[in-house]
Amino acid sequence: MADLLANAFGAINLDLAPRVSVVVPTRGTKPEQLDRALRSVLAQTLPPYEIIVVVDGDAQKAASIRPPPGPCKIAVLALGQPSNGRPGLVRNRGCGAARGDWVAFLDDDDVWAPDKLRLQLEAMRNDSTRFCCTAAVGTAVPCRRRLVL
Repeated sequence: MADLLANAFGAINLDLAPRVSVVVPTRGTKPEQLDRALRSVLAQTLPPYEIIVVVDGDAQKAASIRPPPGPCKIAVLALGQPSNGRPGLVRNRGCGAARGDWVAFLDDDDVWAPDKLRLQLEAMRNDSTRFCCTAAVGTAVPCRRRLVL
């Protein structure tokens, strides 16, 4: 299984500046909570390549979201219809729009420590890991040939 996943993901050079797309699914009902999550991404010591906020709902709800300014592109997308309790639909929409080499997910009610991305990518580089999921190194979730953090 590991060989199959490694072949699907292809060669990764972690010595280059990593381009991390951060996907933040939200219902858009708690703007202060979303703002706090986005600011924790923008405060990373390794800045993300882009942030993709995916709203579980329609375009009108997505249009009401005003992300904070930052050093990277922040896109706000609408799922188009409620996911009806299927969070994978929201995450997959963001993953499909991601342009980075890596994809990281952050729920809108969570925050990251400032070194989260840098430390996680360094740990992966140190043992040649090509993918990880949360704190468990070695678990993969394929996403259109991108790696998921």
